[in-house]
Amino acid sequence: MEAVFKSKSGIFLFIFLVKTFTSLAANMPPGFPFSIQISTQFIPHSSSLIPNSTGLAVNNLWLCPDTSFATATTHFVAAGSLVQILGKSAAEQLDRDQNQQFFWYKIETRDGKKGWVFGDGLAIFQPVENLPDALKKWQNKPISLGAGFEDAQFWLAQIEGHDSKEYHFEFYGEYYFVVTNAAGQSVFLRYAGQSAMGGTSLQHLFISDLTGDGRPEIALETGSREQGDDFEKRVLEVFQLQNSALRRVFSEDLTLIDQNGFPTPCLFKNVELEAKTIRIEFIDFQKCKNAGTPPGEDCLDFVTYTYSWNLRSGQFEMLYEPTRMPPEATAANFGIALRLEPNKMGTAVAVLGAGEKVRVLRFLDKILLENGQKRVESFLFVKTAAGYLGYVPASKMIWQKTRHAEVLTKYCQEPPLLRSVWSRLRRDDFQAVKLLVAAGQQAGQ
Repeated sequence: MEAVFKSKSGIFLFIFLVKTFTSLAANMPPGFPFSIQISTQFIPHSSSLIPNSTGLAVNNLWLCPDTSFATATTHFVAAGSLVQILGKSAAEQLDRDQNQQFFWYKIETRDGKKGWVFGDGLAIFQPVENLPDALKKWQNKPISLGAGFEDAQFWLAQIEGHDSKEYHFEFYGEYYFVVTNAAGQSVFLRYAGQSAMGGTSLQHLFISDLTGDGRPEIALETGSREQGDDFEKRVLEVFQLQNSALRRVFSEDLTLIDQNGFPTPCLFKNVELEAKTIRIEFIDFQKCKNAGTPPGEDCLDFVTYTYSWNLRSGQFEMLYEPTRMPPEATAANFGIALRLEPNKMGTAVAVLGAGEKVRVLRFLDKILLENGQKRVESFLFVKTAAGYLGYVPASKMIWQKTRHAEVLTKYCQEPPLLRSVWSRLRRDDFQAVKLLVAAGQQAGQ
């Protein structure tokens, strides 16, 4: 089903990388950029500034004569409309469902209508002083997205409120990037959120011409977690501006899980964004199909596939079906024994030479008890070029031809007792999405 986002997104330039932090304060987005690279062709020299008193309707809002749902009204403010904030209620009030509470805002529309709207659908311009330092420079920034948004302004807005008493009045926030053109039309994108149930944070934001039409697309990687859960689910979405709306033209779940539902050592798929193509690779830790496989072992496949831009359908569609083959590794030094059992004392069937290449068929995390303490050691079940099969310590091997080599090495050197905590320990170490750009197209920071 095609997803249509009326007036969605507004962002800036080339690469917007964002770190996640766990403690979220009011008036501050749950994430902040640690690196920003700019594509200069999407930055005009000037545009009209957005006033600090501006609000954006992210939903259709009833325009009421007072701060009450009980009073009948026939007027509404359409989603995507800009309004001027004239004031707000003295305190937050519960919404119709009694689940959350927000301020009422007195507003004036662009055609001169005045009234009150409930704050659950009104994103408010964020004063620069309320923004993290790394975001301050992007408030009220000129930008060009094409398609009627050549001379536009990028700005940041926020909805804030609280969950109900049942949820201990936890802070509730939604964070938006907005782009408004000279005619007052706006597109916007929610990039983060926080509630008593959990939160969504921005990981990466790219604005680049991914379809070859000379206009930028918006690629957004987000991570979401439930309250109290270390497991993070990441998603990559690509949006294209069409007829003053952003349409999702690509979506891919990035989180990798094993047969028990825990994060794999690879954590996330690797994605490379290029002109008209999106290439994906990862090592799949899956349940073995062979009934004779020892319990607890994951069978491994190195998986690659590619999407290509289809102008007719207006979507990125799979160009090559996924290919699967065993991943490769090499011996870190001479004398690594290939054993029939996953331990250091088992029967040796061969000895690997330094740099000798093997194919990795299975992966095992073995729990050992030493001096009354539990620890985990990882083993690889491999096949040599000569056809020998056996186990080798994973810490003695070097992963080859995979973007996940570094994170896999870290895992194998010090595997956690539980894979369930691996995401929390290392999720910031692996950059899942990369934008590959021809030389000369990037600007400085």
